[in-house]
Amino acid sequence: MSNQSPCPHISGCEMFTQFKLSDSLAVWKLRYCEDDYERCARFQRTCQGHPVPATLLPNGQLLRK
Repeated sequence: MSNQSPCPHISGCEMFTQFKLSDSLAVWKLRYCEDDYERCARFQRTCQGHPVPATLLPNGQLLRK
């Protein structure tokens, strides 16, 4: 189900900053940050009061370096 509104946590999200800087990451931004943000693992952890690892991707996987 689509919210059709941007995530209320965009301004403080480290991942959004990365997505915004890279055209190749635009699909993440469109899918999670600007549409169905309630599915985002980062959003869910924030709402639950849990710390959000800098490398946590919206799909719940950790970004590998």
